[in-house]
Amino acid sequence: MTFRIGTTRQFRFLLPVLLVVISGSAAGILAQKVRLRSHVDPQCAVSGPNQLVWKFADIGGDGNIAVQGSTSCSGVFIYDLSDPDNIVLASHFDPGPGRVRFTEAVVKGNRGYFGTGTNSTAMGVMIMDLTDPYNPVHLGSVTPTIGNGFPAVHEMEVWGNYLVECAQSGTNKIIKFINVSDPANPVFVRDLLTPEAGYVHATHIRGNRLFASGFGSGQVRGKTYIYDVSNIETQAPVLLASFIDVSGSNVANDQQIHSSWSSEDGNYLYVGREQIAFNGQSFTQNSGEVRGKQDKRRDAATKWFFAAQPGC
Repeated sequence: MTFRIGTTRQFRFLLPVLLVVISGSAAGILAQKVRLRSHVDPQCAVSGPNQLVWKFADIGGDGNIAVQGSTSCSGVFIYDLSDPDNIVLASHFDPGPGRVRFTEAVVKGNRGYFGTGTNSTAMGVMIMDLTDPYNPVHLGSVTPTIGNGFPAVHEMEVWGNYLVECAQSGTNKIIKFINVSDPANPVFVRDLLTPEAGYVHATHIRGNRLFASGFGSGQVRGKTYIYDVSNIETQAPVLLASFIDVSGSNVANDQQIHSSWSSEDGNYLYVGREQIAFNGQSFTQNSGEVRGKQDKRRDAATKWFFAAQPGC
């Protein structure tokens, strides 16, 4: 969940759920008022060396439902947002109590997509009916044996009828496309093997363009790749462009492209690098704006993004 605050900073909260109201005009954006409406910090049994830092993982929401993944906790936390002044933990979906962390949680309408980050379980992505968030119903799964998915995912997105997966792996360059229009019978569409030196950390799709973030490897900087995915069912994605951010002076530290996000009009792409610092927290620094294919423009101010767990 990302909130833009002013012109110089963005904060992505993956820890306790915060529901805020932002007000203010474009002219007075630096003076925007942010008011905390409500807050919830569910208790759970945590484990691992970074349990105080890595309690939760990614969060997503749609309508009156929010879902939140886990790292040193387990399962997925499902929230009822019907009353924004009183967030309610509707249920805690935990199919393998204490042993399955779900690094990804996405909700589209009344359907939840919960992606495990635990390779050993090979549980992949579980698709849930969240019509009643207090009683989630399992509709189907995408695993290596069902839909030819990954055993675990690091990042994923839902694009129309398609689940788009990046592996929970430090070496996998493949992006998977699976048709999940029938959750009980997911259909593998295709693998996209990118030319990335390291692995693909994340993707996002705007219209018919897919933007993939490469994490780099050793002294090889990660790249951002732009693909045309107009005819994903019948045609392999077409690589339109790729580029390297060379603004960082330390290749080993600045090589890792964490993620990107395009403006709604499609004119600008915001690219972030991941850097490990600040007591183990993972910070992603925005390195400027990219317009079109490879025409890079620099912002006057540095932008920072909070990511609450290293590598997430």
